[in-house]
Amino acid sequence: LSAVYHNKASVVQTSASQMVVSVGDETAELNTDLQVSGIALHDETVAVWSGKVMAVYNLVPLSSINVIGSFSCECVTAGVWDQSIIVLTVCGKIQILTLQGTVKQYVDIDGQPITLSLTGHYMTVSTITGVLQIWDLSRREAKPHSKLKDLMEAIQDFGEVMTAVCNSNGSKVAFTAAASSLTPMPSVFVWFLDEDIIYSHHFNRPNEPLRFVVSMYWDSEEPRLLVCEAKRPTTQNNRRYSASTMTRSLTNTSPSTVLVSFLAVHDHGILLRDIMPMDDDFISLLNIDLPYFIIVQKSTAKQKVTASRLLMKDFEGLEDCDLATKNAVINFSFSLSVGDVDQAFKSIRNIKSKSVWSSLARMCVKSRRLDVAKVCLGHMGHTRGVAALNEAEKEPELEAKVAALALQLGMVSEAEELYEECGRYDLLNKLYQRSDQWDRAVEISQKQDRIHLRNTYHNYGKYLEAEGDTEAAAHMYLRAETHRHQVPRMLLENTTALEKYINNSKDPVLLKWWAQYVEMRGDIRTAMKYYEEAGDQMSLVRVICHLGDTERAARLAEDSGDKAAAYYMARRFEEAGRIPEAVHFFTVATAYTNAIRLCKEQGLDDQLWPLSLQAGPREQAEAAKFLESSNPEKAVVLYQRAGMLHKALDLAFRINHYDAVESIAADLKTEDDQELLMKCADYFIEQQHFEKAVHLLAIAKQFESAIKLCWEHNVLLNEDLGEKLSPGVGLDNRTSLLETLADCALAQANYHLATKKYTQAGNKMKAMRALLKSGDTEKIIFFANVSKQKEMYVMAANYLQSLDWRVKPELLKTIITFYTKGRAPHLLANFYIACAQVEVDDYRNYTKALGALNEAAKTLAGTASDHHANLKELISRKTALVNKFLDATRQFERGDSIAGMETCQTLLNVSLDSELVRRGDVYALMIENTVRQNDIATAKSVLQQFRKAEPNDNLDFYLTKDILARLGVEIEPTIVERAPSDVEDEVIDETI
Repeated sequence: LSAVYHNKASVVQTSASQMVVSVGDETAELNTDLQVSGIALHDETVAVWSGKVMAVYNLVPLSSINVIGSFSCECVTAGVWDQSIIVLTVCGKIQILTLQGTVKQYVDIDGQPITLSLTGHYMTVSTITGVLQIWDLSRREAKPHSKLKDLMEAIQDFGEVMTAVCNSNGSKVAFTAAASSLTPMPSVFVWFLDEDIIYSHHFNRPNEPLRFVVSMYWDSEEPRLLVCEAKRPTTQNNRRYSASTMTRSLTNTSPSTVLVSFLAVHDHGILLRDIMPMDDDFISLLNIDLPYFIIVQKSTAKQKVTASRLLMKDFEGLEDCDLATKNAVINFSFSLSVGDVDQAFKSIRNIKSKSVWSSLARMCVKSRRLDVAKVCLGHMGHTRGVAALNEAEKEPELEAKVAALALQLGMVSEAEELYEECGRYDLLNKLYQRSDQWDRAVEISQKQDRIHLRNTYHNYGKYLEAEGDTEAAAHMYLRAETHRHQVPRMLLENTTALEKYINNSKDPVLLKWWAQYVEMRGDIRTAMKYYEEAGDQMSLVRVICHLGDTERAARLAEDSGDKAAAYYMARRFEEAGRIPEAVHFFTVATAYTNAIRLCKEQGLDDQLWPLSLQAGPREQAEAAKFLESSNPEKAVVLYQRAGMLHKALDLAFRINHYDAVESIAADLKTEDDQELLMKCADYFIEQQHFEKAVHLLAIAKQFESAIKLCWEHNVLLNEDLGEKLSPGVGLDNRTSLLETLADCALAQANYHLATKKYTQAGNKMKAMRALLKSGDTEKIIFFANVSKQKEMYVMAANYLQSLDWRVKPELLKTIITFYTKGRAPHLLANFYIACAQVEVDDYRNYTKALGALNEAAKTLAGTASDHHANLKELISRKTALVNKFLDATRQFERGDSIAGMETCQTLLNVSLDSELVRRGDVYALMIENTVRQNDIATAKSVLQQFRKAEPNDNLDFYLTKDILARLGVEIEPTIVERAPSDVEDEVIDETI
């Protein structure tokens, strides 16, 4: 259904062909033969149209509405200005017609127009290509008022304009748009013509419900004021949005529709002014007529809908204000929005009306300007409000201060929102209590303000008591845990109800109070009954004694174990001179002071000792002083338990009580008296208990004396004692003490402790030497890596060479790494020579031996020529001999036996006593070759030379069983041939 509003007149469609026209307080029905699809109104002229026909009416006089004209017109939308009708036709043309339908002008638009709207004599048009333009209709022919604005370039993901409308002076255009997917954008855009800038406001911000603008209007007089009707989407009317977007919108508890007011201002863009939620009777926004929103809403009368006015919040109390006041309020609102307080005051300096100042004060709540609010309250004469603001200054949150202002202005709902926004649920709770919203107050205190939960229950109980609902009040006092005092006070005049309540509650405190109450009134038997129900044994014992049955009272006190009852009986027995019973009941009551006093007064020494052990320090000290002469050993123990260690120690020294001194010493700590510690230490030295003396000296921080004692008397050091004897950082002689302690640990073969203390002293060299003595390979490697010193690396590598590195490849790699990091090329070269020797001696693998020698040569290659000359020469000689041996091997493999035999003879002529190449390997090579060629005679001849040259060598180490058998050499069965290890060969090869 269509509806329009202009200049105090409205036309609302009530059915397909019926409308209601309202001008001021007058109302009339307008019936037409058309199926109305649209209405346009300007001053006294209204135009209605269907898809094919348009009819024009004159509304004056309203009692007899006249038809001006009716004509064929295929109209999409239209507007009325003066004596002209502007039509957007179905074929995409804009025509200007007379009121009788005659065409006055065809408006030439760049592109096919899809929207048209009129604001006074300004026409806003948008095209399907995204071009926006304003036309001026005030002249004889329509003329462009603005340049063409291409929205495709100005707005990201732009699809097309949905609605566009300019303000009253043609300086700004507000429009909504669809995205390239033709889904509506949740935004409103405003084009500022003078700046040629488009500003926007989005309705899909985080923590806010998703909304879409369905209509928008500028005020007819105030060109800065824009109001949008924004609605939340529903799954029924929009299925193009994601489930998460729809869920965010639907689960929000905010209203479905809101009216959002903006101020569009040069250099500031569009400023959010106000958001007003609409109730369920609201249908749509019709227009703005400052200070009112013109809305269409459901009606309870015969007509289904009606146009009505809704006062803006800022103008409450200013319904009939003049234009100057309207402008002042709007200017004030704008100045507060941009923070220009001086201009805000200038805009209202001539205002005298208290109602206007009240409205301005309400604006200060929205803008949260308390400084301006005080001025407004002052002009209102609202002294209580000013006092409330001054009181609220102590609150840390701005929202809480503003909420105090809102309450003074009667803006309760705004105050609630502000308290919730800043999380001040305590103040919100007080607000609900003061407004008698007790259910909401209880709910808030249960969920967000639990610290005031009991207080809320108590105050609710006071409210219910004042209302006369004592039963509900008692329940609230119970929940507040104040019922023990409040309920008896409330029901004291109604003892029957009070007794019933106490009996039902079974509360021991209330039962005891009631027992005291009836006892005071002389009803002893009833009092005893309630004392028993309350479990108040002391009062029960007191009443029984009062009745003269002391023995029964004593049994009751004994059986119940109640300390108060036992103390009462003890005093009764003491007064009666029955001392043993009095001591007993004082003990049951743990009143040891009184029990000890009686024992001392009556000479009950046998009971004094066990009582003193259970008593407190003060009583133990008094008992110890009493026992010093008669039983000093027990006195020492009591002094010690009372914390009087000096007295205990002096007494133990006097009577030479070693066990007591030892017990006292075991309890001593660093924070105890140094004099006390030294006394015990000297005592243990005299008694030759040096370990205990060292322990106490360490606690007393006498490190030098303690370490000296360890040296002189060989006190065994362990990790714990070593830490106690280590001085803290900042001591002058800390380093020397640590080194002395380390020397002592080293002398006791505690190498790990020695290493730790040398390290703490900063002497890493001694630390490494101590660690090497421990033989802990893993820690030696770790320490060398951590220290990062050349000497450490070399020492660690030398140590690792003493281990079985031949079968542990990781040690082999570590040795090479440490010699390299230690910059000891000569030691690394010697290690490679040793590796080569292992390859020859254990595996007869001259190829790998040659590789090790080459690595040794590479190691020394970077050193100066005059350094390690002898070592280089040694490596070169060994390498040459190994190469010659390998040459002979290759010659035999190629079948050049003569050359191979000559090479072997050359090797045998060289002195090989200290070389890698062994004579046995050379002879074995010659023998294996001659046997392979079946030259047994030559082989036997070489074998004889071998035996003669190396008589001590085992033949089976060099030659296989088959070769020896062919040469006629018998083999002893105990001799086992050793085969080379492929795995070890591979590991050493990879490492080298």
